[in-house]
Amino acid sequence: MERRVAKRTRRRLTCELRFEGKRAGGIVLDVSETGVFVQTAATPEPGTVVELHVNSHGGLPAMQIRARVARQKRVDKRLVSIESNGLGLQILDAPEVYYRDLVCAVAPKGRQVFTVRASLGPRTRSIRAEARSEDDARAQVLAKLGGEWEILEVKPA
Repeated sequence: MERRVAKRTRRRLTCELRFEGKRAGGIVLDVSETGVFVQTAATPEPGTVVELHVNSHGGLPAMQIRARVARQKRVDKRLVSIESNGLGLQILDAPEVYYRDLVCAVAPKGRQVFTVRASLGPRTRSIRAEARSEDDARAQVLAKLGGEWEILEVKPA
């Protein structure tokens, strides 16, 4: 099994894959300096070169990335309601905005980025929060989710 060499940053951005004259929709789930993971029903074989068109979102411009399929994640049909198929893509060419604004999410001066894990019964969520302290991040996430949620963990992202 291959070892990951770059730190991943979670994202959730709609996109379109183009390969071999085909088009397929998808959702970017995480990014790194060297790759992207896309949730999609498309099944190009490993080694296939694809164009990934990431839609603009929250101030990020739309961007086009050239990548190679490094791996496929296929899920049994019976489990599709729980987990989805996807592709691990190795970046061949990406615009500077990809590295600057998508991979390296830097908080404004005086603030940090925290990952806050919360639960409500059996449900858990991890949310990124920009805050001055762990306590501020905790309060921010509780305000967003609601007071019935319990904070399990707050750590620097």
